[in-house]
Amino acid sequence: MDEQQRITSLLERFVKGYITLAEKEEVNQLVASNAAIAEQLQTLQVLRKGMIEEELQSSRLFLQSLEKQSLKEKVGEKAKQLKQLKQQIQYSIEELKKMFAPFPAYDQYALQFAQRAASDVNLVLKAPENDMNCESLQLEFSLSKPLETEEEIEIVIEDNQSREKIAQEFEPTTQQFKINLSQANLSPGRYYWKFMVEDAVVIGSFFIQKDLMPA
Repeated sequence: MDEQQRITSLLERFVKGYITLAEKEEVNQLVASNAAIAEQLQTLQVLRKGMIEEELQSSRLFLQSLEKQSLKEKVGEKAKQLKQLKQQIQYSIEELKKMFAPFPAYDQYALQFAQRAASDVNLVLKAPENDMNCESLQLEFSLSKPLETEEEIEIVIEDNQSREKIAQEFEPTTQQFKINLSQANLSPGRYYWKFMVEDAVVIGSFFIQKDLMPA
């Protein structure tokens, strides 16, 4: 951890109240001697308390303007730090660990499906890939041929605690279809899809904002 990361972590603990007396004194000294750190602490306090929506909107507009401009390296790095800071404040490390934690029973099932997909020529479900990062917020399913059944295909999206988020049905003759994940306003984390028809169930996993998953 470099010095900037250490200071950011220290300020976050200060705002949340998880800090020792020695660390509190260090924060006071840093704030008194460094205007940039004082400003950073003030920003953390405003965001943490969620009291001033105008400040949040100003930050959003500032981030949007930075993305549209051709920025120098220093300004670009500042935008990156602001974005990371905002995400860190929104979710703690412990919260992110829970959001990205695997559901063992589903993971074992998904692994078996992935291993079988490479060798089973009769497997009609070709997509989506297991463990994909769903950046487009659309989960695309593809079948190699129509299913020989009159029962509808049901797709269920669940989070990593087996809570249902989306459920949709499709005609068995459908070979290409998409699930719009934005309809459920999904938070970052690990999710599972269930492909169900008659008594058959196939389970796979995917991620929303996988870049936030703790190492």
